[in-house]
Amino acid sequence: MHELPMRGACTHASLQVCKKTRDDAWSARAASFYRVYYVLVASIHERAVSMLPAVAAHLCTSAGVPSYSPALLAVQTAATANAAEKKVRLAMIGCGQICQTSHWPGIAAHAHPYIEVTAVVDTLRDNALALADLIEESQVQTRPAVFTDVEAALAAVKESGEVLFDAVDIMLPHHLHRPVAEQCFAAGRHVCLEKPMAHELEDAEAILSAADTAAKTHGTVFFMAEQSQFWPEVLCAKAH
Repeated sequence: MHELPMRGACTHASLQVCKKTRDDAWSARAASFYRVYYVLVASIHERAVSMLPAVAAHLCTSAGVPSYSPALLAVQTAATANAAEKKVRLAMIGCGQICQTSHWPGIAAHAHPYIEVTAVVDTLRDNALALADLIEESQVQTRPAVFTDVEAALAAVKESGEVLFDAVDIMLPHHLHRPVAEQCFAAGRHVCLEKPMAHELEDAEAILSAADTAAKTHGTVFFMAEQSQFWPEVLCAKAH
């Protein structure tokens, strides 16, 4: 067996630094992930999927790592400029722990100037009501509409005739990713999908196909929420 070459030893001291970084920056690390909403907003407004690679620079900057992409400034500028014109209206689908403890707090702390959560959806009504309560209590926006069915949420309209939301954030059990993502794409909504995309390659390919069709038909953006490789301790380990 041959050992793989390494770019230096990951010493006990460096591991301790990694651990301290992790302990001290847990909330900042979570925030670095949820600031991807900035990039999602910019992409939705610009209809430019090509902007998404700039998320790497954005995450690194949020984690305290020097930016390495000049595209970052452009993304931030686009998000800020367009947010003044129109917030992205978001439906949060799946209102359990990951949504209540991570996604919503991230939006409330970092993305509320750009995003308004206008609907919450969960087959367990108590989960949806709990999230609606959290959002209302945050005082950063008004209480969202509550649904227990994705189809009903997609069909909902305002008094003006406008749809209730432009984009969805899907945080469901993994086996439900494909059917719900396909529903949302077919309805012309932008989709942010929690990882993993799917358990089966066939399902992942179907999601990508639906995303491609929706992009061509409706100009929608598809975004996978992958961020772990930018956590401070992972970056530290890679550097050694």
